[in-house]
Amino acid sequence: MKILQKIKSFLPHLTQTLVLFRRSPSASYDALTPDPSRPTLPIRWDPTETEQMFTADKRIKSYAWADHLYDNDDIGSILDTIVRLTIGIKGGIPIFTGENGKAAQTIFDTWKKSAGFVEGEHWQDLLSLILRTVKMHGDCIILMDPDFTDNKLRIWDSDQICNLADTDFRKVCDERGWYDSEQHNDDTRWRQVEGVVVDTQGRVMGYFVTSRRNQYSVDQTDATFLPAGLARRVSLRKKITQYRGESIFLPSCEITDDTRSLIKSEVASARIHSEHAFFIKNGTTGVGGVLDGMTTEQAVADTDVTEEQIENLKAKAAGITDYQAFVGKSAIGKLGNDQDIINLDNGNRPAATIQQWKDKLDDANGKRLGVMSCLARGRADNSYSSGQIELTISWTSFEESQKMLERQVVDYVCGILCPGVPYTVVWPKEFEIDPLKGEQTKDMEIRGGRTDYEELLGPYWKEKLQKLAEQKKFLEENGLTNLSFFQSASGAQVEEQTTDEETEKGA
Repeated sequence: MKILQKIKSFLPHLTQTLVLFRRSPSASYDALTPDPSRPTLPIRWDPTETEQMFTADKRIKSYAWADHLYDNDDIGSILDTIVRLTIGIKGGIPIFTGENGKAAQTIFDTWKKSAGFVEGEHWQDLLSLILRTVKMHGDCIILMDPDFTDNKLRIWDSDQICNLADTDFRKVCDERGWYDSEQHNDDTRWRQVEGVVVDTQGRVMGYFVTSRRNQYSVDQTDATFLPAGLARRVSLRKKITQYRGESIFLPSCEITDDTRSLIKSEVASARIHSEHAFFIKNGTTGVGGVLDGMTTEQAVADTDVTEEQIENLKAKAAGITDYQAFVGKSAIGKLGNDQDIINLDNGNRPAATIQQWKDKLDDANGKRLGVMSCLARGRADNSYSSGQIELTISWTSFEESQKMLERQVVDYVCGILCPGVPYTVVWPKEFEIDPLKGEQTKDMEIRGGRTDYEELLGPYWKEKLQKLAEQKKFLEENGLTNLSFFQSASGAQVEEQTTDEETEKGA
């Protein structure tokens, strides 16, 4: 018995030892040794999830969903707010510096006025279009080339990046020699992933674009191949092997559509259960009856019926048995063939909770797009401090979009128009809800050495300060020192300090 008890007491320690052994590195590496009894894992030849995010049908439907949401829901107005604050009126303009800076600036300023390929769109309109397309559909293709576009910027929307038909793609592979070896089989053939042409090593070699819209695949005659070194795909990608962009609207599609349907039902239900006063009008005898729900003065003001007719109708209403009025509920009755209803709505709101419901939906969609509630709702419900904090948090996503456009669009265009000329790109900055506090903060940063005039005034800060000095000198010479230009922050006029020696000479 004692031996059995010792064995039982030792079993837990033995089990722990075996578990540790199984977890040891040497035990793990044993799995790498060949084992004939171990089944061979199948090799997948179908596209991976990162290569093909959607099937063609799902991607086409996602474009339709995004367009529908943008046109019919508040999420479209949220996106417009993002585009306005990200780009602004003059955002995305390169400021060229260096020896050839002025010449390059002249070239760009002339080009930006009619930069678009389709209708000579302005540079700002193109940036807004690109950002809106990337947010809604995931990506787009841009191209500038003296032969293809006459150095105009051409944009192909996401639904215009399209696969070739399989037979045509094989034909193109044979004609262009898109193989990595002489075997000429499917294993060494380049492949297409939703319009993106990829070599056998997974590198993007180009894109198939078409002027047709919402096509799963197109024939060779309807497509154009754009080499990757010539065109540029603009997108917000998640993975390095993700060849197409993903619409940021997709997570909001289903919930927004369901909620919109519920809101319609809620409004209809509230209308049915709300109080309404109306007349029943007969085709032969005129007004035949009225239901109590408003005063005589209100009824006269809202209809063409006179006060005397109203009183007569109210007196006759007690004898009408087909119609009944209940406080807080709808009136139900039968109408004759020659009768009509004149509705006198009292203007009450259907339901006070609908606005709260709508605000929560806007908040959820705003967070998906990277903005806080004050921008998603389009109004400021809170204090200055909370509004400024929400704006600061939201501005992080705006700066990410600005840098995406700068690296993928502005750098691409400037490299073609003015190659080799250094430049900086000007974007809108976070604004202050209270401008006075913002200016005081800038003054404190200047005095404390935490910023400089180049950061505040831009690359031409010297020229701006020189103009400022010339203006100040002109005002002094003409005796205009009483202007606020010469006053300190406290409002007192700045007076010149005289030394004791100058005072004695004056005396």
